[in-house]
Amino acid sequence: LTTSLLTLSLTLPSDHRGVSSLRFTLTATPAEAGAGAEEEIHQQELSVLDINTHTNVIVAGLCRQASGDWSLRILKKPTRGFTYYDAIDDVTKCAAQLLGTEARAGRTLVADNADFVHLRKGELVFLPEDVLSVAVGLGWHAKGNLDLDASAAILGGAEPDGGITLLDTVWFYERESKLDAEFVRHSGDAARGTGGGGKGDDEVINVRLQRAP
Repeated sequence: LTTSLLTLSLTLPSDHRGVSSLRFTLTATPAEAGAGAEEEIHQQELSVLDINTHTNVIVAGLCRQASGDWSLRILKKPTRGFTYYDAIDDVTKCAAQLLGTEARAGRTLVADNADFVHLRKGELVFLPEDVLSVAVGLGWHAKGNLDLDASAAILGGAEPDGGITLLDTVWFYERESKLDAEFVRHSGDAARGTGGGGKGDDEVINVRLQRAP
C-alpha cells in the first residue's frame, strides 16, 4: 500500500481552561537547500474558544495526488478523545472525504519573502515541486502544568469499498514511522508548553516527502 494522506492532530487535556494560546507552524525545505535551511511558510493561531470543550483537533492533512504532487489542506476540525487513538474514527472520516474529493484548483504555497502565508480553514494549496520535507510545529502557552500532544496518522488510498487503510501512527510513544524511520519523525513529548511566548515550537513532526512508501 502507498501512502496517500498524512494527518496531523493535537490532543488537549480534558480541562484546558488554563491554555491561553495555541499555535502551529509549517516549514518546508527546498531541494537545493542544505540542512537547517527550512523556510517558514505558514503560521496560525488556534482559538481556544473555537475548540470549546473538545479535546482533540485535526489540524491539517498532507495529501499525495495521483500525479505524485503533494497538497496541504488546513482542517482545524475539533473532535473528542483523551488519547490520539480515541479520535482515530474522526481522522479516518476526514481522510475519506479528502481522498474521495477531486483536487480543486488551488494556489501553490510559496513564501514570497513574507514572514508566513495565511491559510484559511478548508483551503487547499499545493506544495512547490522542489520541497523535499515539511515540518509541522505546535506550540502552546499554558497556565499551570497542562500537557498537550501532537501526533500524525499515515493512511493509504481508498479501498474498493470506499474504506481507508490506517498504515501507521507517529506520536511521542512511537516517534518514528514503522514504514520508514526517516519518513515521519516526532520530536518527543513536551510536558509543559512554552510556545506562544517567542520560545519556539514545543513539539515538531517532520515529514520527508520523498521517503513516503
